[in-house]
Amino acid sequence: MRKILTVFITFVFMFILVGCNQMTAEDSTQNDGLTSEQEILLELAKENEADVSKVLRRDSSKEFQSALAKTNGRVQEALIQYEGLNPEVLVEICQNPKFANIDYHETKKLLIDAIKNADLTSEQEMQILKTDKSQMHLGILSRKNLNAESLIYLLERNNTFWFVINVENNPQIEELVTKHILSGNFTTEQILKLKALDIRYIDEALLEREGIKKEENK
Repeated sequence: MRKILTVFITFVFMFILVGCNQMTAEDSTQNDGLTSEQEILLELAKENEADVSKVLRRDSSKEFQSALAKTNGRVQEALIQYEGLNPEVLVEICQNPKFANIDYHETKKLLIDAIKNADLTSEQEMQILKTDKSQMHLGILSRKNLNAESLIYLLERNNTFWFVINVENNPQIEELVTKHILSGNFTTEQILKLKALDIRYIDEALLEREGIKKEENK
């Protein structure tokens, strides 16, 4: 009996030890490349999201922002409000959101505003769109100078039964899409893709756009 108990205790001890080693390895991977000071700042931010702005004053590098983005939703929420948020880190947050409730109205608004105002490349716009989350699509659609391919991807993705956002029955979205069509730069092929969507207000916007172009060329 004593021998069985000894074996059992040894097994439990080894199990705990292996688990601790795995956790340490995961932490080490997550913090790979960080200096000891950055690791201290990271722990400070994880403990209290209010300290995120303070630690960013100490270190606002892309690498450190990226490490912060991998921690938790409270830190991510503080990051998307940071004026100096790196666009690549914003993409990381969109691809792996950790918010407690991404549909909570304040969180949703902060995320949309962050995407709307970020200095994104066309490739980064597409990376965010391909998360296929409604909050991300709304953020991209709210951008002032939206890339034509990004707009077409968004509209094609949503012109299906399993739409991410409903582009046909939402006045706010209709207004945003119409503005993009009237002001955007489109190739002939892209115009044909827009027409193929067979959405009433898009066809109307294309006709209006054509009329404006004719007037400009007179």
